[in-house]
Amino acid sequence: VRVAILGAGNQARAQLASLAAAYAVAGARVYSPTPERREAFAREMSQALGFAVEAADSAQMAVRGAAVVAAATTAQGDTPALRGEWLDDCRLLCAVGNTRPQYAEADVACFGDAALVAMDSANALTDTGELKRAAAAGALPAARCATLPEIVSGARAVPATGRIAFKSVGTALQDLALAVRFYERLREQPDLPRLPALASLRLK
Repeated sequence: VRVAILGAGNQARAQLASLAAAYAVAGARVYSPTPERREAFAREMSQALGFAVEAADSAQMAVRGAAVVAAATTAQGDTPALRGEWLDDCRLLCAVGNTRPQYAEADVACFGDAALVAMDSANALTDTGELKRAAAAGALPAARCATLPEIVSGARAVPATGRIAFKSVGTALQDLALAVRFYERLREQPDLPRLPALASLRLK
């Protein structure tokens, strides 16, 4: 697949690396409003991931033709950085940047035109500017919305065609699960100091 990344910070780097671990990536494009940042991102991630990452001159140029789009911007305002009309070939949209209710990283069409809108928590419907706007516009019927637990458990199926739009707000349980896994992985390293009195954090 071809991937597009909006944003050139640490979150954008993590998003591209994660997508590269899940997909066979043919190439990627990145857009940041700061030319130096997008050029540096393209150089560093091309070298790190082993496929070509190109800097695009606009968000529209970055996402056109991309099957997977990740928006990890820090834009603060009510003008969306991403518009649904640009997502002509997009199968998966991950909007993981700003989550505050007064901001909107992606416009209503990004979610209104999706076959399924996924979210890590139903709180996204009331906490994020994008989904609040989409709901107010009548673009988010319950039949096209699902949480990650519903998808993972099989309670909700992922459509075979159409766009899947994911909006992340993050949850404390996700953070705790990652902390547990990092702790377990680090504990396996032989050269790290040991804390015998530290109890395991594994969830029962």
